[in-house]
Amino acid sequence: MFHWRYHGRGTAGLPGVWTGSGGGRVEFRADGRFSMKGIPADSVDFTWSEPRHGATRVSGAGTWRQDEVAEDSLLLMIDVGGSFPTAEEVATLIVAEDGPPQVLFFSTNVDKPYGYEIKKTP
Repeated sequence: MFHWRYHGRGTAGLPGVWTGSGGGRVEFRADGRFSMKGIPADSVDFTWSEPRHGATRVSGAGTWRQDEVAEDSLLLMIDVGGSFPTAEEVATLIVAEDGPPQVLFFSTNVDKPYGYEIKKTP
């Protein structure tokens, strides 16, 4: 069902560590869990709350799944708050380049191309 591909393998290529500039990191696991840290707060459009204590980089963990509306997007359902006052936050990742190397970016505005980009660490 997921229409983006990592080297033609569907979501099989998603698990692993993806990194961005300045030390941002997202680790996707094959069991549908993820963890993130060092993601610039201004690159993520937070749904429910703002980061604690005015954090400029955020962390958290939870589950990932394909967005049912936007087929080239992943929803990150944060259930371990990390930088957030609640454990109920959602972030969106969108495919910037289908690769190789594949590039994902955090969405802040659907009308603005690209946000904070991450690439899979070989």
